[in-house]
Amino acid sequence: KKEKREKEGKSVKTPKGKSKFSNKYSDRIASIREADEKARIKTQKEQINTLINIAKIYTNQNTEKLPENNSISVITIQELKESGLINKSQILDPKTKEELTGCILIKDENNKYNYEYNEDTCNNLITVTFDPQGGQLDQTSKNVIPNETYGILPTPTKEGYTFMGWNGKNKLAIPVEYATAAETR
Repeated sequence: KKEKREKEGKSVKTPKGKSKFSNKYSDRIASIREADEKARIKTQKEQINTLINIAKIYTNQNTEKLPENNSISVITIQELKESGLINKSQILDPKTKEELTGCILIKDENNKYNYEYNEDTCNNLITVTFDPQGGQLDQTSKNVIPNETYGILPTPTKEGYTFMGWNGKNKLAIPVEYATAAETR
């Protein structure tokens, strides 16, 4: 009788009195869950590709954000939001419905740019603030990856002065250049 009920796909009493579905239904439920997970992963990959394409548009409009000399630049999701190029629905995780927290890393590999989405790196970024000391500066801060180079640094202008370069905090004698590795202090 038990075997007949299982073949028909009906609930069967286990020896402990608990109900269990036959293998036919268990397999179907597992198959549905697997299909849902594959769809979520596909949606997430499409979402990341969209973010990368938006980052490419953003860097075309803001070329100072591109890295040079085999360095890495970072564009945060927040920067893309503030640019107006993305809306909230484009940065919601398809499964959790929470905003993505990653960033786009742009690597200069012999003047060929490689864009990559990364979540972990963004949690450890260093924000470098530039003080033009009375001069004019378009970019007052930059996110950099610890132990990676700064990349392109902004150049301030001030009438009657020639910019000689950046120095670290407390006016260190050590100059800070695009190839200097970023470190926390």
